[in-house]
Amino acid sequence: MGYSVGGIHFFPDGKKYIFHVVYDVDSITEIREFSSNKLLRTLTFTKDSDDLNTKLMTFSPDGKFIIYAGEHKKGEKFGRGVRIRKIETEELIASYYVDDMDKYLFSSLDISRDGNLIALSGWTESSPYERRCLSVWDFSKRKAEFEKEKQVIQEKMRARIKYEKEQKEFLLNEFENQSRTIEALIQESNYSKAIELLSKYRKQAKGYDLYEIMNWSDEKLKACKVQVIKKTVLNLCTKYARLQIIEIAEECGVNNQLIISTVKAMIKNQEIYAKYFESSKSVAFDQQANIEEIDNLMTAYKKWEDKEFGKK
Repeated sequence: MGYSVGGIHFFPDGKKYIFHVVYDVDSITEIREFSSNKLLRTLTFTKDSDDLNTKLMTFSPDGKFIIYAGEHKKGEKFGRGVRIRKIETEELIASYYVDDMDKYLFSSLDISRDGNLIALSGWTESSPYERRCLSVWDFSKRKAEFEKEKQVIQEKMRARIKYEKEQKEFLLNEFENQSRTIEALIQESNYSKAIELLSKYRKQAKGYDLYEIMNWSDEKLKACKVQVIKKTVLNLCTKYARLQIIEIAEECGVNNQLIISTVKAMIKNQEIYAKYFESSKSVAFDQQANIEEIDNLMTAYKKWEDKEFGKK
């Protein structure tokens, strides 16, 4: 397999160097430590379909930008010229192209000490004679625009961080007040309204990673939903001989899995007289026994409810 090494250049600090290797069907660009030859980073932009045959490389004096010459996509075609990217992110900052770009051969690439002017020399093989040429581009305007764009992004990030912090503080204060409202609703057995508020604040807390609120909401939501399921099942167990879980779900608006686990627990604890069938996801009620014992069943439910939420 044939290959060529090009674009070898030291960073401004003299401690690192970069080089580009072109293989028959692939290419790599690496940054290595000079003293140990340790690989520090592999750049990916030279593998992009928009960048082909990178030949020369250099850096801005401050080490923030990499400048390289090669074939780059221009519209639907490829042209030869220079591209500038930010080293840290590999973000494309600017592209410059030369005349007769389809026949241009590179010779040397450099940047001025102030980092404003970029020079590329080379020649073309245009018939009937060879033409040597030097192209110089002023990078100062685009560099200033980039710095301004970066400043705008940073300001937006700072504003976003400030906004999120304020929102978190607002939600914490709001939830402190609403948690008392929710507890009062639970004491009043108004579980549907409590579930509505809990779901609302859990969703808001999730958006800001407020895990303490999320965990508290999850615990209360489950307890409230179990209450709704139990009240619904006690109401249905004297009216129907058999019900599908999905029918109970339609009645109480709670997910099937929680209904199944709650019904199983009620049967095990003799809170209802029934049998659960896993294969058909249905419950067969002993209607007569439930009718005869309904007062005792409701009393047992009320004691459980008081214990669960500490009602007085």
